[in-house]
Amino acid sequence: MQKFIACGALALCAGLANADIVAYWSFFDTVPPSGSNFGVMPINANLVHHAGGGVLTTDAVSSPNNSTDGDIQHFTGSGINVEAPFPNGSDISMRAGLGQRSEGKSYFFQLNTSLFEDITLTYAERVTSTGPANVAVAYSTDGVNWTGVASANYATTRNSTYALRTVDLTAVNAIENAASTWVRLTFTGFGATSTTGNIRMDNIKFDGTRIPTPGTCALVGMGLLAAARRRR
Repeated sequence: MQKFIACGALALCAGLANADIVAYWSFFDTVPPSGSNFGVMPINANLVHHAGGGVLTTDAVSSPNNSTDGDIQHFTGSGINVEAPFPNGSDISMRAGLGQRSEGKSYFFQLNTSLFEDITLTYAERVTSTGPANVAVAYSTDGVNWTGVASANYATTRNSTYALRTVDLTAVNAIENAASTWVRLTFTGFGATSTTGNIRMDNIKFDGTRIPTPGTCALVGMGLLAAARRRR
């Protein structure tokens, strides 16, 4: 009987380890008008599991205000990967800029993954014909020193419509169960002459699997033991 109870407790604890949102960016509910659609950094996540656990920054040229020229802009977004109750509003875009100044520039996502493991990043993606050809993925535990995740790097499809993109970070143990960690996306291969070639992203979501706490598993085991005793 005790062996049965132990196995049952382990099974129920495993069932408690379910996927949940760590941080999610849906950006503006409505699309800013042309001329006032320049991105201002940082951008806080619209939804986080832990307070303060989602901040997006960039080393590209961003605007001091939303009516000043920069290489981060907001356009009409996508319904792909949208999380209720947020509407299908605007996206975020990085363009090549003057002299291809966005070549090799990045987005940086600061996260709080406490009590989460097996992190996955998903988003809607659209890339123009002169947008970046490649996206490189890296992580950091301090926001300064970075380690590349070669298995997560990818070549863009440069399509004119949005499609779901999945970046698998489940093997990166260093970003799991951490009060402060970072993920970086770096864009290269912009078209040689265009200043407006861009990559657009929307509904950026980091998911993770909850790590059951020892106290939760202990309560499950005690509950099973009490139930077994009542049946005797």
